[in-house]
Amino acid sequence: MYIRLAEEKDLERIMEIIADTVKEMHQNNNFQWDSDYPNREVFLKDIRDGVLYAAVDEDNVIAGLAVFNLEKPDSYSDVVWKAGENDYVIHRLAVDVKQRSTGIAKLLVDFGDKMSLEKNLDYMMTDTNSKNIKAKKFFEKSGYEYVGKITFPGKEGDFYCYEKKLKR
Repeated sequence: MYIRLAEEKDLERIMEIIADTVKEMHQNNNFQWDSDYPNREVFLKDIRDGVLYAAVDEDNVIAGLAVFNLEKPDSYSDVVWKAGENDYVIHRLAVDVKQRSTGIAKLLVDFGDKMSLEKNLDYMMTDTNSKNIKAKKFFEKSGYEYVGKITFPGKEGDFYCYEKKLKR
C-alpha cells in the first residue's frame, strides 16, 4: 500500500468509497455526511487543487483517501487551538468499508504528518461528528488531543475538534 495524489480518473472509485461510508455512517445515526456532502464536485476540486491523496494497493486500486490542506472552516475560530494559521487540516478521511481496521487510515494520517513536517508545520488539525465513535477513537489513538467542539450550519449535532503536535 502506498500514497499518491488522486487523479480525475479515480473519481468513480472515490465516490464508491464515499457512498459506502455514508451508508455506514447513517446506520450508526451519524449524519455528518450525506448525499449532498461530500460530493463529486468537492472531490474534483480537491483533485484539481492537488490536496486529495489516495492510499492504493499494488494494483493501483484506491482503498482510502484524505485531504490535507490549510483550509479551516469558519467554525474553527470558536475553539482555542495551539495549532497556528498555517498548520494542515485533515478533511474527508475515508477508508473502503471492506478494508477497515487494516491500517489504511493510519497510513494516510502518518503521510499527512510527514508531509506537514517536511513543510516545517507544527500541528495537524481535524474535526469529526460527535456521533462518529470510530473516528474519535482513531484520532485519540493516533495522538490527537480533543480541543473543543463546534457546530456547522445545516449539520446536525456537535463536531469534536482535535489537534496533534508533530514530533520532529
